[in-house]
Amino acid sequence: MRYAREKARLGQQEIADGIGVSKRTYIKYEQNESPTKKPMLKEVAVICAVSSQWLLTGSDEHKPTYPAFPKPSHPENKEGSNQLSERYVFVPLYDVQASAGSGAMVHSEQIVDYLAFLRDWLVNQLGLDAKKVMLIKVIGDSMEPTIKDKALLLVNREVDRPSSDAVYVIRQDGDLIVKRIQNLMDGRIEIRSDNSGYKPLIVPADTVKIMGKVVWYGQNI
Repeated sequence: MRYAREKARLGQQEIADGIGVSKRTYIKYEQNESPTKKPMLKEVAVICAVSSQWLLTGSDEHKPTYPAFPKPSHPENKEGSNQLSERYVFVPLYDVQASAGSGAMVHSEQIVDYLAFLRDWLVNQLGLDAKKVMLIKVIGDSMEPTIKDKALLLVNREVDRPSSDAVYVIRQDGDLIVKRIQNLMDGRIEIRSDNSGYKPLIVPADTVKIMGKVVWYGQNI
C-alpha cells in the first residue's frame, strides 16, 4: 500500500480521507498492524490508480495499471454517493491517440478507463467543470521538450476556440493533433510545434476544429 501511495504522490491523510478512516487507522493498515479487507483495498487501488489484484497479491501477473472504474451511469459512481466521489473526480480516458507530429487518424473514441483526480485541485484550483474534461494519450515528438511521446493529456472540452498562445487538441483533415495555435490578424491561424524541427503551418480558421485545451499532462521523466 505504501508503494502504491508513494507512486501516486499522495499523502497518508489523503488516502485516509478517501476511504473514510482516520490517519492513524490507515497507518496501521499500511504497516500491516491491522487486517485489511478487500472492499477497502479496492478503494485504495482506485485512488492510487493501480490494480486491486496487484495491491492484494503483489504478483508479477498483476502489475500496477489504471483500474477500470465504473462509467458515469453506474450507480456506484453517482455524484455524492460516497466519500470517493465527494473527494475525487473520475475522469474518462478515451481510446484515442492525438499526434504530436504530422497527424494520425482517429480509429476509436471509446471510454476505456477512469482515473481519479482530487476534486479540489481539478475544480477549485484549475477552475474546470468536472463533467467537461477528458484524458487522451499523445504520440510523436513535435511538442517536445514540453510534452513527450506517450504523455497523458487532461483536456478541457469547454474550450472550442483559441484565445491565447496555449496547447490545444485540434482536428484537421480527419487527423487529431496536439499543437500550439494562435489567431492571426487576417483571420487565419498559425499551428506551431515546440520542437524546432517542425515548421509552423498557417491555415484558414474554418479548416480547424478545436476539440479542447490541454490543461495538464503526465509523462515519464
